[in-house]
Amino acid sequence: MDADKAEALALRITQSFLEIWGGFSVYLPKAEYLQRLQRNRAIASEFCGGEADAIRLAKKYGVSSIHVYRICAQQRAQRRGAIA
Repeated sequence: MDADKAEALALRITQSFLEIWGGFSVYLPKAEYLQRLQRNRAIASEFCGGEADAIRLAKKYGVSSIHVYRICAQQRAQRRGAIA
């Protein structure tokens, strides 16, 4: 997509957003929030169980092994809540 088409698309998206949300106070989370969600889903999907796997994922994603277990538990709870 060339620059002119990209700018026109961005303008249409902005216009639509303003037509819907203009005048409202809207909270938009930081980009880190989405990155953290994606990281947590990746950790939970890659986790096969066991301490060695938790340590491997902790090193890969820069978190503690305890946090890997916590993330997996949270992801399981969310899936159970979505099913119920």
